[in-house]
Amino acid sequence: KNYRLYIKDPFLLLLLSFVVFQVLSLTQTHDITSSLSIIVFQTAVAFSYIPIRNFMSARKNGLKNLVFLYSVMFIPVAIFLIAQIYLQTNFQIAIGGVWPVPGYPTRYGSTFWDINHFGAYCSALSLILIGSASSKNVSLRYRVFNLVILSFTLASLYLTSSRSSMLGFIAGVTVFAILTLKNRKLSFPY
Repeated sequence: KNYRLYIKDPFLLLLLSFVVFQVLSLTQTHDITSSLSIIVFQTAVAFSYIPIRNFMSARKNGLKNLVFLYSVMFIPVAIFLIAQIYLQTNFQIAIGGVWPVPGYPTRYGSTFWDINHFGAYCSALSLILIGSASSKNVSLRYRVFNLVILSFTLASLYLTSSRSSMLGFIAGVTVFAILTLKNRKLSFPY
């Protein structure tokens, strides 16, 4: 109905550009079924942005509540990670996403099967928490909560030994620092 509200939205355009890239890559695929599945998935992600954006903008503190929920959901993931570390260290029992590599530190993935996916989750959550904790618009109690969760996400990111996730985190911190230095008034939008 209101497509004009979204036609210039940079986030929607970015998500749609991923879909377009995947459609163009169909000419090079050797597995058409998997490629079409990815296109359907990325299209669903792109168009799910619209109701999520509407939901957040229609409610007071919509983004703040979403960040809080994302942060709180890390707590059970961290508890499972602690159980994994305990079982692996004391009994050499690997549950969930634990990758014991002989001669190297064990890689932990908590409730995620893939270590790199858990690393990406920790990296993204860390960047969100850095932005939230540095905001002038949040209470001291909320800022402290964010910093506590941030310390656990950074430790978890380290335990994954995921190079790609760590590089993504470094790139995100670099962009955040550059934007902050360029615009001292940069603030998390809540």
